[in-house]
Amino acid sequence: PRTARMLAGKGTKRVAGSEDARDHNTGVDLLRSFGSFLEGPGGDTRRFFARALAEPGFAALLDEQAELRRRDEDERAKRIPPPSETFRLLSKRRELAFARECATAIADVMGLPPERPVLANRPSRKRRLQ
Repeated sequence: PRTARMLAGKGTKRVAGSEDARDHNTGVDLLRSFGSFLEGPGGDTRRFFARALAEPGFAALLDEQAELRRRDEDERAKRIPPPSETFRLLSKRRELAFARECATAIADVMGLPPERPVLANRPSRKRRLQ
């Protein structure tokens, strides 16, 4: 959630817990990696992220993620062993399939064109030539 807000140029709350710290560090790394791309012609990239962040479904997803992280921190403090339901939900949300499902739904709501095939999912050039 913090990384998404950082990419959109929105303010973030104070870091609370190790997951928040990791999320913050990821945001800082991405901001550095994207560099001037985020500040490119007319700020289109930041506006895109801000528009995505404003979508109710995406905002709800971020809020749910923050709540799951808070619950997970509480469960760890109480030494509730994994795999708790919270742990299972957080693990599912780290899977690529979950990210693709959410990205597709958000893109649909935003009226974006369907996703093009990802290069990593294509057979290698070497295999196609044989």
